[in-house]
Amino acid sequence: NKRGFSGLAGGYRHWKCLDINMNCNLFKLMGEHAYWWTSNEYSGWDAHYRGLNHSTKGLSSHHYTKLFGFSVRLVRDLN
Repeated sequence: NKRGFSGLAGGYRHWKCLDINMNCNLFKLMGEHAYWWTSNEYSGWDAHYRGLNHSTKGLSSHHYTKLFGFSVRLVRDLN
């Protein structure tokens, strides 16, 4: 995009899939949504995230339990 960021829609891992006995797909919404954790913690159990939605082309921002498997983007300050 204009800012040089290319984010792939990697979906997420639902927290219920942490139990190997659960019969579920490991990743949801691959190719449709992208979610990244921010460095801001909301509480001991939750953290803030940013998300992109393929269909609405919108940016979302909220908090979820840290048990969700969102992507992590590393940013380096060149100054």
